[in-house]
Amino acid sequence: MKRNLVFSCIALALLVGCDSSKTDEEILASGGYVLEYELDGEAYEVRRANAGQFNIACPSGVTCDRDFTYRAHSFSDENLMMYMSFSPLLVGNYSYASIIQNFNYASMRIEVPSLSSGNSEVYFQPLNPLRELNFDADVFRTSRFELSLNAFEDGYLSGTWSGTVTELTKKTEDQSDEDCYVDDIMGECYEAIPVTMPFTLRFNIEVEH
Repeated sequence: MKRNLVFSCIALALLVGCDSSKTDEEILASGGYVLEYELDGEAYEVRRANAGQFNIACPSGVTCDRDFTYRAHSFSDENLMMYMSFSPLLVGNYSYASIIQNFNYASMRIEVPSLSSGNSEVYFQPLNPLRELNFDADVFRTSRFELSLNAFEDGYLSGTWSGTVTELTKKTEDQSDEDCYVDDIMGECYEAIPVTMPFTLRFNIEVEH
């Protein structure tokens, strides 16, 4: 299995920013993430060193700054998105215990470039947020879905998402596909793709605070 993961990592390097020159531990220590998933009998590994930050995020229509009492954090790149919402009591009180105590909910999105094409995009994004940590949740589009936050050290939050995806979403501009349904946005069409896709995402990413 590891050989397949490494091969897929090299094959997807140009598509997903894979870094095959470092160990998983080095990737995580740099402030990065390692995403592994299986799809159609193939194993894929997406690895990103120095991935960026969980930036402070605020509700729509609100000017977001460091002093605003609402607190959420968002991370995104071309491979994935993570969003975590917390009680405003987290502001000015960043520690591992406070992060766990003030957790409200989290959501995520994983891009699946191996199924995408020039005019389509395939991704996983559950309809409902995850509202409990360390709990095997029943979330639509999965048969298993769990988030663990493991540590907060030197401003970096580490954790693990894991689960089994049962449905992917394909967004395309080709409305001739009879399996697609049209959303409110003109020219966009969506199709549900049944799958069995186990995944694990390990991350250690700096938190803006």
